[in-house]
Amino acid sequence: MALTAVDPNTGSVVFPFDNGCTKAECRDVNCRASVVAVREAKFEDVTMRRSHWRHQVKAKKCNTTRRSSTSKETLWHLDWKMRCSDADRVEYQHAIRRGPDRVSIRRADVWTKFEWALEFQHSAITQLDVRRRENHYQGRVVWVVDCASSGHVNGAFDLDGPYLRWHAAPDWIQHTRSLVAVDDGQQLHLLPPNFSSQLTTNNERIFRDSVVTYDHAAWVEIWINGETHPLGDGFVSNWTMERRNRAKDRELNRRLYSMIQQSFRRAQYGSDVCSFRGDRGKLVFIQDRMFEVSMCRVESCNSAASFDGTCYAHSLCTEETR
Repeated sequence: MALTAVDPNTGSVVFPFDNGCTKAECRDVNCRASVVAVREAKFEDVTMRRSHWRHQVKAKKCNTTRRSSTSKETLWHLDWKMRCSDADRVEYQHAIRRGPDRVSIRRADVWTKFEWALEFQHSAITQLDVRRRENHYQGRVVWVVDCASSGHVNGAFDLDGPYLRWHAAPDWIQHTRSLVAVDDGQQLHLLPPNFSSQLTTNNERIFRDSVVTYDHAAWVEIWINGETHPLGDGFVSNWTMERRNRAKDRELNRRLYSMIQQSFRRAQYGSDVCSFRGDRGKLVFIQDRMFEVSMCRVESCNSAASFDGTCYAHSLCTEETR
C-alpha cells in the first residue's frame, strides 16, 4: 500500500483521487507497475482504511509494498503523512547506489521544504535502523513518536508538574542523535537534544521549560509545510556535533603522531640542512622498511622525509635556501 503514485498523464506525484485520478504508476524506480486508487473505508464513523494506491498485479519486488504494508503503517502514521500539502514530498525517495548495477531506495515519510526528513514512528525499530537513517540524512531527521494511538509500544507520556514524564520510553529512542518529538494525541512535544540524559537522571522526567510544544495544526503548518527550519538554519543536531568532534579528534591524533615521528627523526638523523635547489614538489621518496620512515632520493640530500612525505631536512631550510 502506498499513499502516492505518479500520474502517467502529467508525470506529477499525486494522492489517490486527486483531480479524479484513479489510475497511476508506482513511484518505485524498480517497479513502475500500474496501480489503482482504493477508497477510504469507514464503519460507524470510524475510519478503518485510508485511501491509497494498490498494485493491479501483486508486485513481490516492489519496495513500496514491502515497506508500506498495512501491518507496518497504522492510521496514525497515514494521517500524518496525508497532512503534507505536496504529494511529491510524501514517501520521498532517495536513491542509494550499492554497486554499478544495483540501486536501493530510502524513503522519508515526509521530506520538508527545508530538506529535513520527518519519520513517524509507531512501532519499535532497531538501533541499527536508527543509525542508518540518521547517517543517510546526515542528522537532519525529526523522529515523531506515537504515544497516542492504540497498539503503540512507546510508553506513556504525561504532565507531571514542572516535568514531562515519559513512562517506559522505548529502548531505541536512547540511540537517536537528532530531534525527537512525541505525539500524546493532543499536542506534539519537541524534546531538547539532551533529553535522553534527563530521562536517565530525572526518573523518566524531562524539564518542561526545555520542551517546545505544538498543537497538531501548528506542527503541520510549521514543520510539515513550513518554508524554513523552525529552529533556524544554523541549528546543529547531536549527530553533527559528534561528527565534528570525531574529525577534531582525528586531526589532533594525526598532528600528535606527526610530532612524535619528527622527534624520532631529529634523534635519528640530526638537524641536516638540504642543499637541493630544485622543485621540491616533484621529489621522489623510497621507504626505509627497517625504520618505517621515508628517505629523500635526491643524491645531494639523502635525509629523512616527514610523515606527510615532505623531506624533513627541507623543513629546516632557511629562507635563503628556499
